[in-house]
Amino acid sequence: SELTAANDLYKSLSDGFIFGPIMKLFGPIGLERNRKEPRADLDKVMKVGGEALANGKSVVIFPQGTRCMNFDPAGFNSIAVKLAKRAGVSVIPCAVKTDFWENGRVVSTVGNLWPERTVHLAFGEAVAIEGAGKKEQARIVEFIEKKYKGWTEEG
Repeated sequence: SELTAANDLYKSLSDGFIFGPIMKLFGPIGLERNRKEPRADLDKVMKVGGEALANGKSVVIFPQGTRCMNFDPAGFNSIAVKLAKRAGVSVIPCAVKTDFWENGRVVSTVGNLWPERTVHLAFGEAVAIEGAGKKEQARIVEFIEKKYKGWTEEG
C-alpha cells in the first residue's frame, strides 16, 4: 500500500523551512497540538487518517508528544489503536531509536547531529484490535520498549 501520511506530527514541522518540503511529500496530517482542545486533533486524525486507510493507503502515527532520549511508556498515546479500530485494520508496531539527532534547546527540531550513532528501526507483527484495544495498546508499547532496551544495551 502507498504511504501517505506521517501523522500525529506538529503542524509547524510540516510547515517549516527545513523539513516542510520533505514532509509535504508524505501528505502529513499536521496537528495543532492545542492543549486546551485536544479533541480537535483526535477528530482530524480520525477523519483524514480514516479516509486514507479506506483508500488503501498506510498511515504512520508517532504516538509520543516529542522525541526523547529515554523510554517512557506513559508517554505513548493510543491514537493508532483508536484509528485502527474505527477503520477495521490492524496496527503494525514500529520501534524507532534516532538519538543521532538530539532535541534542540530552543527549538526541538534544531539540535546536534551525531552521525556515529546508529539509527534503529524494527517492525513487529500486525496486531488486530479487539474490544477497547487496551491489551493491544499494551502489546504494542511492550514491543517498542523491548526493542529500545535491546538497542540501548548494545551501546
